[in-house]
Amino acid sequence: PVRATVFREGHDAVAATAVLVAPDGTDHSWAPMRDISPGLDRYEGWLTPDAPGSWGFRIEGWSDPFATWAHDATLKVDAGVDV
Repeated sequence: PVRATVFREGHDAVAATAVLVAPDGTDHSWAPMRDISPGLDRYEGWLTPDAPGSWGFRIEGWSDPFATWAHDATLKVDAGVDV
């Protein structure tokens, strides 16, 4: 497992991906990360190297416009706002 705190300024939703970097420096594989502690910005993804060597990883985080829209739309529908 790979865990990270992923956040941004503002109220937009965020998403993240864990990227496994092979010993030769190329991107080997990636895994979407999921929020494991809602409200605490803790995300987790699983990466698996398939050979011995000095592997690395990086976390890529970004604003998630669709998740932001879905959250905001749910609030409006639940409040009876004409959408």
